[in-house]
Amino acid sequence: MLDFGVTWDEDVQRMHGLVSSKYISNLIGYDCTFSESVDDLHEHIGRHYGVLTQLPAIVIERLFDINTPYGYYYLRHYIIFGLYCLGLLFFIKSLQLRFTNPVIVFCGALVFILSPRILGHAFFNPKDITLLAFYAIGLFTHLQYIKNPNLKSAFWHGLVCALAINARITGLVLPVLSFVFFTIDYLVYRKTNFNKWLLQILVFTSSFIVFTIALWPYLWENPWANFWEAFEIMKIFKWDGDVLIWNEFIKASKLPWYYIPSWILISVPPVYLLLGFLGGVLTLYRFVQTLKHKTHFFLLTDLTMGAFFIAPICAVIILNSTLYDGWRHLFFVYAPLAFLAAIGIEKAIQIFNRLKSRARYLIPIVIGIQFLLMLGFIVKYHPHQHTYFNPIAGNVFTRFDVEYWGASYKDAMIKLGEIANQHPDNEFYCLVANWPGLMNSEILSTDERKNVKYIAKGDYHFYITNYRFTYGFDKRDKFLDGHRHYSNLLFNIKVRGVPVIGVYQITDQFEFEVD
Repeated sequence: MLDFGVTWDEDVQRMHGLVSSKYISNLIGYDCTFSESVDDLHEHIGRHYGVLTQLPAIVIERLFDINTPYGYYYLRHYIIFGLYCLGLLFFIKSLQLRFTNPVIVFCGALVFILSPRILGHAFFNPKDITLLAFYAIGLFTHLQYIKNPNLKSAFWHGLVCALAINARITGLVLPVLSFVFFTIDYLVYRKTNFNKWLLQILVFTSSFIVFTIALWPYLWENPWANFWEAFEIMKIFKWDGDVLIWNEFIKASKLPWYYIPSWILISVPPVYLLLGFLGGVLTLYRFVQTLKHKTHFFLLTDLTMGAFFIAPICAVIILNSTLYDGWRHLFFVYAPLAFLAAIGIEKAIQIFNRLKSRARYLIPIVIGIQFLLMLGFIVKYHPHQHTYFNPIAGNVFTRFDVEYWGASYKDAMIKLGEIANQHPDNEFYCLVANWPGLMNSEILSTDERKNVKYIAKGDYHFYITNYRFTYGFDKRDKFLDGHRHYSNLLFNIKVRGVPVIGVYQITDQFEFEVD
């Protein structure tokens, strides 16, 4: 947990929590002082963000007097990972609703867990993993209502939908798709009379509307207008930076349709992709054939997973949404993808079990090898597993955004401190390539920092970069042309031979030994 560094959004997200806590304090007349400058809510540039995790974190900071960057950033890491585990628990419960074979449930859970990029982000990503967690919980409460429609299940699903929307407004897809499926369920199967169904829908709708407003301070004064403002802003976010994919720089506001599909294709373990594709094709086939040999619950469950995976992807393509940093904005669709993979596992095992030869062991062996490979990767490259690419990506360095999140700075800074301490009587300055570098320098202890100071400008002895070639000092042309920043590599950290972060020596006044 403590091995990961601090990433791009963490200080900004914490400020969102401080702004909302100031607003609430003023609203109730509580005299709350802050050690840093905090905007008023209505003037804050990030007022449209939900504060579902940040506001409770601020409360914990106050209660336990947590006032250091190390303390309040890692507090959030624990909260984020705790939510991820909660999402995993409910994902397993969803599997148990669908599959009677515990082996399939176990394999589905492993698909969810042993995805290196997702698991890495589960330790630090404050928005995307939070939405993934509540999306996974929402899949369970959705299935619970389909299986047993009543006022209680309608209420709880509405609450979870509100939590998902507060995590990211993208979570709005959860209640929208749920309403579609609840309507289909009633029209096709009519398990209850219209009045009872309508009352359940009203409870569901009221629940998620009331809790969405209650948990989002920015909506309190003018719910509809402020929600619509937030939706419009997040639909086409105003960030006109570049992203790097397939060796091409593209404006984030003008992405091609294949941006998200490409990132899923190159960063999800390949066997999982094949199994998910098989599960999706099987679901579509069963739908066309009406699946007469199974109960309606299994059909609607499989259709739910297919729709909850593909619909958000189609939505961002149709809306031409601004996206960057890979597919992290859509990490939440990994939950239904993992579920489709479990459907694929079940069917693949059924097919091969019909064989009388040793070939019937092929699928368990292949799946088992994929699990072991992913576990090995996670262990070997911890805490950099979030930079995972599968073999489909090919040579990724300088062709894709690799360590765009900045979590690897801490590991490199600790190593640089050890190297610089070979000359303990000298003080060294290290220029950081971008903002996460400065944030990570703040969480280092004196013993970890040693005699190195990290700066954003001025004279310096070292240059540290996470090779984000689309932002800050780093530009790919400078790197390829051997700019002075990159002329003398001191050391770098590699994942499968791909540099994720590097430190360069700018001055030749000192000699250092590097292991």
